[in-house]
Amino acid sequence: MKQKIPKNLKFVLVGLGLLAIVIFFGYKRYQMMDKAEYSVNFDSVYSYNIGNNRKHSKLFNKDGKPFFWFGYMEQGTGGAPNSFIPQPKTYDTWDIPARVELLLYSSTDDQFYELKTDLPYERIKAMFKETVPQIMYADKYFPLKTGRRYEHLVFWFAPKGKIYLYISGYEARLIGTYQATPIDYDWWQDTLEDATYPPEIEALQRGERCYQTYATKGTDICYEIADRETSARNYKLGEEYKDFQEKAHLYYNEGFFDPVQVHFKLTGRNAKLLAYRTNLLNGEEFIIHKPEEHTEPFKSIPVVFVLRFAIDDKPYELLLNLSGDMFGTGGSDRSSEYYQYWQDNFDMSKPVEIEVELVNDELLKVWFKQGDKKLLSEVLM
Repeated sequence: MKQKIPKNLKFVLVGLGLLAIVIFFGYKRYQMMDKAEYSVNFDSVYSYNIGNNRKHSKLFNKDGKPFFWFGYMEQGTGGAPNSFIPQPKTYDTWDIPARVELLLYSSTDDQFYELKTDLPYERIKAMFKETVPQIMYADKYFPLKTGRRYEHLVFWFAPKGKIYLYISGYEARLIGTYQATPIDYDWWQDTLEDATYPPEIEALQRGERCYQTYATKGTDICYEIADRETSARNYKLGEEYKDFQEKAHLYYNEGFFDPVQVHFKLTGRNAKLLAYRTNLLNGEEFIIHKPEEHTEPFKSIPVVFVLRFAIDDKPYELLLNLSGDMFGTGGSDRSSEYYQYWQDNFDMSKPVEIEVELVNDELLKVWFKQGDKKLLSEVLM
């Protein structure tokens, strides 16, 4: 015999079902509020060798739970800040990072470093949600569209434990500067925690300093696991260390990150500045969509300008690298030379104005102004 469900009970059951659905989707939405799609990137000064410990290098969410282990990440050596190539393998939906812990070893410094610090959680969360009309991507072939302003989290490592944190994408911002602490850490413990090949792991766990592969097992062949002294010596005999010694200072100086005040304007030929991009010496990248409304000074020295302007309603685009690197679009091996030019000619505590004056179709003038001082650089277009 079938039992009938009272009508009022049906309504209760339906109501409870709907409530469960609302709660479920509300919870999922709440979870997604603290997540974003982005990649995690690991880069360094030109030829500066540094690696992270797989076990002890991770990001934490706001609840204190680890959600991203750095593991083995390909280390870029583009040289200058923000010259990295984003890692597509790490692009995914992640929690918003609230804290980072890193255990690092630099072959260049022959030093272990440790960093445990909170990150600017609310700022990162807000920045990953920002969208903007991507005017600098638009041209006659690509229509103007709105897209995300930031999609990458970048840890950029410099000698002696200096770490710079960027968020980048359509633009780039430096959001944190940190000093990792030099520490003593057991070389063999670090080697074990970083090992991934089972025979090597088993040998290290037994306290052995060489291992046999599956193919060499039962033979006299045993592959040596380098101790710290041997590893450091071999590294300093190699080309990478030679490159670091000869060139790293051209790409990096801590002074690049000292605050300055720089204003920019375009003059001459009744040109109307429509929008522009500038790459700064500290690795930041700004895209100014409404130049007439932009009054804030740049707080690092501009290196590159990409200008979009109109003369008599005819559009133009101009790439200008003030460091003299004609083909560069960011920092280069002329960065330190360009920084020294500013050091030699300006009081870095006072505002500087950069004026690009359009003279004719073949010539423009770049003026550097501070008080009564005016320095001129003529550029053939």
